[in-house]
Amino acid sequence: MHLMVVGSAQDIESIIQNLHLRGFAHINEWSRAMPHSSGKLMRVLTRWVQSQP
Repeated sequence: MHLMVVGSAQDIESIIQNLHLRGFAHINEWSRAMPHSSGKLMRVLTRWVQSQP
């Protein structure tokens, strides 16, 4: 699973910190900020999820 957050640097940091406080993902699990085709920045979180048989 890939979760992508796109926006300004400040908005992305706010969302990532909020998700961290909720126990969703550690801040260091996210990629570094990269340019997005929209002209904004993006950061990506990759999670491996096991399929249910």
